[in-house]
This record gives sequence, C-alpha cells and structure tokens, in this order.
Amino acid sequence: MIARLVAIRDWLGLDGARQRHPRHVELIVSSTGKNSVSLRLDLYHVHRVIAGIVLMLCLWLSTVVWAAWYQVSHNAAIEHASMVEVQMRQLRARDGELDRSRTVLAMRYQQMMSQLGHLENQVRNLSHRFGPLQTGALQPAASNGHGEGGYAEPVSLSQALRLMQQEGQNRLNDLSGTIVRLRALPNGWPITRAAEITSRFGVRANPFGEDNYEFHKGLDFAAPFASPVWVTADGTVVKAELAGPNGNLVVVDHGFGYQTAYAHLSRVLVHAGEQVKAGQVVGLLGNTGRSTGPHLHYAVLRNGVLVDPYPYVIDQGTNGQG
Repeated sequence: MIARLVAIRDWLGLDGARQRHPRHVELIVSSTGKNSVSLRLDLYHVHRVIAGIVLMLCLWLSTVVWAAWYQVSHNAAIEHASMVEVQMRQLRARDGELDRSRTVLAMRYQQMMSQLGHLENQVRNLSHRFGPLQTGALQPAASNGHGEGGYAEPVSLSQALRLMQQEGQNRLNDLSGTIVRLRALPNGWPITRAAEITSRFGVRANPFGEDNYEFHKGLDFAAPFASPVWVTADGTVVKAELAGPNGNLVVVDHGFGYQTAYAHLSRVLVHAGEQVKAGQVVGLLGNTGRSTGPHLHYAVLRNGVLVDPYPYVIDQGTNGQG
C-alpha cells in the first residue's frame, strides 16, 4: 500500500528531489522554409492535468449518480404520498359510510320501536279481559323516574345502536309470539250482536220439561233461523259433522290448548282440516240435535276441558235452549 502511494506521489511529481530535476518531453516542430519550433512539456505537469481531469470525471459521475438516486427517491416519495392520499380519501369515504350507517341504524331502531309500541298496544287491547296469567303477555320495561344506577359498561354509538336494535328485535319476537297466543284465544260473539244469551254455563233446570237439573256446558244464543255463525279465533277445523245431541257440529282447534264448538247448526259451511280465520262463517244457526228451538250452542275447551265461555264474549243477550 505504501509502495503504491509512493508511486502515485512520484507520478504526480510531488517529491522535492524530483521537482529539482524534472523530467520533461521536448517536441520539435519544423516545416520546410521555416524555423523549427521547440515545445517542452514537463511530465509532472502532464500527470497533474490528467489527474485533475480524472478527478473531475469522478466528481461528474458522482453528481450524476446522486442526481439519479435523488430522482428515484423523490419519485418513490411522491408515489408514497399519492398512496397515502388515496388511503386518506378511502378512510374519509369509509367514515362517511359509517356515519350514514349509524343514521340508518338509528332510523331503523326508531321504526322498530314504533312497531314495538303498536304491537304492545295490540297486546294490551287483546289481553285486558284475560290478564297476564292466561296470556303470558310481556310488559315493556319503563323508567319510573325515581333514579337509575348500578354497574354499567360504556359502549360506543355503533355498539349502542346494534344492541338497541337487537333488544328491540328480541322484544318484537316475544310480542309476536304473545300475539299469536292471544289470537288463539276465543274472542267475542260467534253470532250477530242482535242475538240473546238464553242459557249460561252451569247448572240449570231441564229445558225439556223433566223435573230435574242438568249441567249446561256452554252458552246458548237465540237468533233468527239460518243466521250466520262465525269462528271466534284463527284455527283449524277438526270436526264438521252431524254429532248426535249436538246436531250439526263444527269444532275448531286454535292451538295453545284452545278449541271452540258450534252446535245445532242448520248447515255446515266448512270441512275438517280447513284453515279458518277469526270472523269466518262456519255454518248457519239451526235447530238440529237436542234442541227446543233455533239457537246456537257455543262451547269453549281449554286443554280438553269445557270451560265457561262467558269470559270470552263481551256482551249478553235471551230465546232457544238446548
């Protein structure tokens, strides 16, 4: 390594002894008829010029390389900045979508609460005569204004909306099931309001003139012959036939343990297995079977046991017994 440095020093003429005895190249230029010209070049100066040119070339190459590197780095930085800007726009768009989603969730929640209130009103209207023990109706939670507290876990707006929506949906499902059960309850008169109740559920004197008593297992409604008789709740017809003392009989199963029976009909207008809706006419009032005159014998069964139909009708009415 030292030998190379010495050689470079000698080549550039940096040694003092060599500078006192320089080496040079002499060029003689002559032409015909003219005096010759002598040109002497010091080799050390030539070496220094060459070294300077090489150094300048190296500097130029370094500048070119640096400029190229800077351009590439600058382009990469611009590309990265562009990607960041695109990502920022996407994030802003996503934030806007989230805000719109929150708004939609809030609107849906309000709609659900409105529907829930409507269903709760239906439950109250249908269940006020029978009470919560029979209907199993759910009562909505409400604040009594006497203070609130207890352990609670903070949630975000989005979580709150989702939880409220889930809670509302659960309440809707519960109330929907309750309404289905309520609609299975016999409700209202099975015949025109102009009819009269002539015999109630329970013990009565024998209407056929015999000197004894009997237990009557339904309500008797007197009305003009062939008056329409309708079912008092949704259900499925399980009997539509002539049935001895009951005459022409229709029995409808409403589910949840409830059935209703319509006896002494002059004509049956449904058949077994048919699905019927509350208010649908199932037959015409008549005088078939064990009967003293045109009337409807209306019965309600709960879990297979005949019960008093009176709580399931609204008003009272009087003619025909059986």
